[in-house]
Amino acid sequence: MSYARIAKDGLWDNNVVFSQMLALCPLLAVTGSATNGLGMGLATTAVLLASNTLISAVRHLVSAEVRIPVYIVLIATLVTLVDMGLNAWAHELYKVLGLFIALIVVNCAILGRAESFASKSPVLHAAADGLMMGLGFTFALVVIGGVREIIGAGTLFANAHLLLGQGFAFLELTVIPEYRGYLLMILPPGGFLAVGFLLAGKRMLDRRLAARQAAAALSLAPSPEPLAPSQPCKSPSPIPNPPSRSGCASTCRRTARCRTPSSARASCASFPRSTSRPTRWGCSASLPSSTPGSSPATAWKFTAPSSPTLRPCRAAGSGMTTMTTDGKDPG
Repeated sequence: MSYARIAKDGLWDNNVVFSQMLALCPLLAVTGSATNGLGMGLATTAVLLASNTLISAVRHLVSAEVRIPVYIVLIATLVTLVDMGLNAWAHELYKVLGLFIALIVVNCAILGRAESFASKSPVLHAAADGLMMGLGFTFALVVIGGVREIIGAGTLFANAHLLLGQGFAFLELTVIPEYRGYLLMILPPGGFLAVGFLLAGKRMLDRRLAARQAAAALSLAPSPEPLAPSQPCKSPSPIPNPPSRSGCASTCRRTARCRTPSSARASCASFPRSTSRPTRWGCSASLPSSTPGSSPATAWKFTAPSSPTLRPCRAAGSGMTTMTTDGKDPG
């Protein structure tokens, strides 16, 4: 798999939140603001990147029977290191996120990528997948947290310098000045509303993009070649054989058979009359012998009710043509 495909899957097509619908518990709990979502997303990205890299490196050393416990132990070790690091260098963010940092261990997205991708891919591909999946998860957290914060408080990345450090102070914005706020969007019900509307928007955008790509592919497709003009087929029968797509249709059986539904029985007439007779299926006849001075058109005649749709049937080398009403080639 190419790195471009890995990046597109992680950021959009196979996004942890908007496509896989995983990690909804921390998503709804910590996205009261975009700052909290950014902090939680970066912590999860670090765990995803390190866990995918380690699991891909040891995939040939771990048997299939014990792989899940080994994966969980590795992920728990990495989460513990991240938890201790946040407590040491981003203590304010650590106090805000609280228990949800430790719950990264049971995040389905991390264990799922370890099992479905990292354990089956080279180290570099697994590391790229962990990074892109983590960035896609961070993107979802920031977008949902930003929507809730703007509608709920009128700000964006509020208190970023306190939670993330002075280097993130430039992110703080006041989107709606003197805004009283809408408390519902900051509370848990607002998380469900924001997630639902964003999911619907992503589905609509995906459908429009798919329709546009299909239209573009159709416009670039080569136009079909025009069919060759119909040419008459050579046949000794009085009624010319109908031309097919590739020219003349294949020849019929030497012994003609014409079948019609029993409700539309046909009558047969020939010269001499004893060589042809109607049957319950329609017409079954053998070729009459031509008499001196008679043409094939007068030596063989076929009459049928006018209601069914008649199509000619060819008999190769027999000098005769019969008719069928069921639209099938009797040959």
